[in-house]
Amino acid sequence: MNIAAFLKIQLSDFVDTYEKQFRKTYGITLVWTICATAITLLLLKYTSFDVSLRQRHNSLIGFFYYRFSTASVYSFTDLCKIVFIFFMSVFSLSMIRFNSSGSRISFAGALQTIKAEDLLMLILALGGASIGDYFINLGIYNLPSSAYTTWFYYLLFHCRIYVPLIIFSYAVCKLAAPGRVQFTFYKMFLLFIALWLFNEFSFEAYMFINNTLFRLVFAPVEMPDTLFILEGILDLFLIAFFFPGFYSALTSPLRMTATVKENVPAESDDKEEEIAL
Repeated sequence: MNIAAFLKIQLSDFVDTYEKQFRKTYGITLVWTICATAITLLLLKYTSFDVSLRQRHNSLIGFFYYRFSTASVYSFTDLCKIVFIFFMSVFSLSMIRFNSSGSRISFAGALQTIKAEDLLMLILALGGASIGDYFINLGIYNLPSSAYTTWFYYLLFHCRIYVPLIIFSYAVCKLAAPGRVQFTFYKMFLLFIALWLFNEFSFEAYMFINNTLFRLVFAPVEMPDTLFILEGILDLFLIAFFFPGFYSALTSPLRMTATVKENVPAESDDKEEEIAL
C-alpha cells in the first residue's frame, strides 16, 4: 500500500468510525475514561515534579498532553497518557471483536470479549511502555553537549509520545488477528503517520476548546483547586470523544494490505489479507 492510498483509507476510516460508532460507543468510552482518570488521580497524588510546571495546566487533560519530568525527578504523572492508551487499547480490542461478530455494542458485552490473556498482554504492554518512558526520559536529560544535542532531544521527546502508542497497537493487532499481521518497517512508518495524524488533531482540538470555551465558561472561577475539578469534569467528556479516533489509528495495521507500490520494495513472503474492521 503506497502512502497516498493509505492516507485516503485512513482519513476515511477516521470519519467512518465516528459516523458509525461514536453514538453507540460513547457510554463505553466514558466509563473507560473515568477508570483511567481514577488511576491518573492516584498517580498525581503519589508523585513529585517541579512545582513551577503546575502552571502549565488547569485541569486533568493537561497531564494527558504534557510531560512533567525534570532532569532530577521522574514524574509518575508522565504515565497518565500511557494509562489512557491502555484503556483505549482495551476498547479497541473489544470493538474489533464486536464488529467481527455483529453483536449489539454494550459495555457488559465489551467486557465479555476481553479474555484473561488479553489483559495480561496489555498489562505487559503497559509495563513495557512505562519502563521505556523512564529510560527515554533518562536519556533526554543526560545528553552530551554537542551540535546534535537539540536534534536528538526532540527525537527522544517524540519517542516518549509515539513509542507507547506503537507498542499498544502491536499488542492489539496481535491479539485481534494472531499470525495475520506482520509489522514491517514500512508498516510501522504508516502506523506512525496514522497515530501522528490523530494525536495532533486531538491536541489541537483540546487547545481550541480550552482556549475558546473553557476559559470563557470558567472565567469567574478564581480558586485553582475548584477550577481543576470543574475543568476535569468536562475533560472526561472530551477525552471520551477521542477514543474512537485513537481506535482507528491503533488498528490501522489491520487495514493494511501486503501490496506496496511506488518505489517501495514488495515483500514476496508477506501474504496477509486486509482485515475488515
